[in-house]
Amino acid sequence: MDPGPFIALAFASPAIIAAVGAIWLGSRALRIWSQKKGRTIEAIEELEREMAEIHERLDFHERLLQQHRDAARLEGE
Repeated sequence: MDPGPFIALAFASPAIIAAVGAIWLGSRALRIWSQKKGRTIEAIEELEREMAEIHERLDFHERLLQQHRDAARLEGE
């Protein structure tokens, strides 16, 4: 019996197993990375919403202070 096919199988099997394992690990790493990326994007969007709200509040308070300044200036005239 010729051992040629068995030798080829002995070398090819670990290579195939390694390739499949690398693909599996790569896909798992990609899935974890995309989940983290999704959470990061959500966190950034939440921060943008909070910043917009803070900006609106700041504008409101600036207008309110300006009204008080204008009223005080008009009373002084």
